[in-house]
Amino acid sequence: MTCAFVGERTQRIEVKPPSGLTLCINYDQATRTFTACLVQRPTPSQVARGRSFRIACTLIGKPDQLPRRWVADGPVFGLGDTSFELGAASHKQVDDWLNHLSRLQWQAALKEPAA
Repeated sequence: MTCAFVGERTQRIEVKPPSGLTLCINYDQATRTFTACLVQRPTPSQVARGRSFRIACTLIGKPDQLPRRWVADGPVFGLGDTSFELGAASHKQVDDWLNHLSRLQWQAALKEPAA
């Protein structure tokens, strides 16, 4: 799992379990929204034939709207019709990161003047 700041206002997290899928979540701190996508990584033979990554599905929303449920081994994220189960090594870090983003969103909402 990697987590990094991209530019001044975007955070990116990537989780690459052995399943061949990568969960990519980009969080824009200015708009307080995320873009999440599942990317299918090519096999070495597909890379040799010139095939690149393929986006399986995409979801855009607020951090607390990222659908997740718990199973015995950790959280399962649902994007479109695809479910993505995190491995035991990375699920706690991803869940902590998403909870942190949700707290930041609530704090920012409390500071905004009522309409």
